[in-house]
Amino acid sequence: MVLRSGGNKSPLWLVHPGAGEVLIFLNLARRITDRAVYAPHTFDREPFFSGMEEMTATYIAAIKRTQPEGPYAIVGYSYGGTLAFAMAKVMQSQGDQIPFLAVFDQPSYIKQRTRHSGWDDVLFTLARFFELLPEREIEEHVAAQLRSIISCNDNHDIVKDRLVDILLASASNSHLEEIGLDKKRLRTWTSLVLNSHTIAVDNEPKVHVPLLEVFNAQPIKEVAETKREWIQQKLSRWRDFVGDAQFHEVHGHHYDLIGLDNVETFWNKFSARLKACGV
Repeated sequence: MVLRSGGNKSPLWLVHPGAGEVLIFLNLARRITDRAVYAPHTFDREPFFSGMEEMTATYIAAIKRTQPEGPYAIVGYSYGGTLAFAMAKVMQSQGDQIPFLAVFDQPSYIKQRTRHSGWDDVLFTLARFFELLPEREIEEHVAAQLRSIISCNDNHDIVKDRLVDILLASASNSHLEEIGLDKKRLRTWTSLVLNSHTIAVDNEPKVHVPLLEVFNAQPIKEVAETKREWIQQKLSRWRDFVGDAQFHEVHGHHYDLIGLDNVETFWNKFSARLKACGV
């Protein structure tokens, strides 16, 4: 998907977060004036991937169709950071040059998080991503309703339908129309996202890459209670797999670090790192 065309510098490839949507990158793409910006894939309405190898190969093939030769600049947001790292390993083994590889707010070890993701967890994450429940009181009320229903049987199709119905009943109809989201699409999308978590449950980095840029914001509460824990106990473990890991603290929360309120300061740090890496 083309997010920005034109420019004389190496294209920037942005790999989607766990929600599978690439429009989250538009605020960042609008700040870029000297290079094309692409997203290799989005899995809305796509077939289920059978494993990480198939998913990684599909994304690499998409990059190669547009940019057959390097150098490559690849960035992954959240779950996309795991994919970007896996893609870089494969591409470097094939002789490709990747002078810029970055992750946005994603640790190297993700087993704990993916193993605790249920269908209802993913549904609620999508609700946050799409800002379906912008008011905190409504979000907490809906979350309580979802928990009460999921305790019955989180695998039953009827229960899944009820979960989606409850969530959509509290969402703005105009906002749903704006983003083109309805019950069928949200239900399918939730299953696609959960599948991406499932196939990554045993994924771990296995080889080193020379350089990784790690941009970190305020963490998700379920993952780390404090920013200090997030950095020192989670993100710092990238050093196990990277020759040189550079860490950059940015404004905002995991979900909005490149949102409208934070994208300008984010871009200042991000563009400085692109320049420092000679990309």
